[in-house]
Amino acid sequence: MACYKAQNVGVQLLEKKESYMAGDRIIFQKSNKDLQIQNSEFETLTSVNKNEFVAKTDTGKDMSFDQSKIQFKHGYATTVCNNL
Repeated sequence: MACYKAQNVGVQLLEKKESYMAGDRIIFQKSNKDLQIQNSEFETLTSVNKNEFVAKTDTGKDMSFDQSKIQFKHGYATTVCNNL
């Protein structure tokens, strides 16, 4: 069972009209070479705040990113043919 920081209860992103909190699954919508993120890659948020999100990859690597500069969405329900 994963443990998440209690102070990070959630962040609502007004520009995306979505809310995110620790434990949410996300999917990236665009590759980013600097962060070594691939399009359609899934991660689990472990910490969220207004300026920075921290996520854990499915291989166990932790990474942080500025949520306003990376394209992502909730990653709970996807299809095999994913036209992001």
